Amino acid sequence: MSLSVVSRFMLYLAVAAASLPGLDLVRVETRSDQASAKYGVSGKGVIYAMLDRGIDW
Repeated sequence: MSLSVVSRFMLYLAVAAASLPGLDLVRVETRSDQASAKYGVSGKGVIYAMLDRGIDW
């Protein structure tokens, strides 16, 4: 059975929403809030890209 585009999107949103609490932990662990306050930068306008080949060494 194939999921419709809307069903797949809704599933994606549910998975993404479940991971949101983890984002707060990342900010604490990396101390990005402290760096932002210390250096007066926000990251606004920064473009970031990550390529992952999925290979575990």
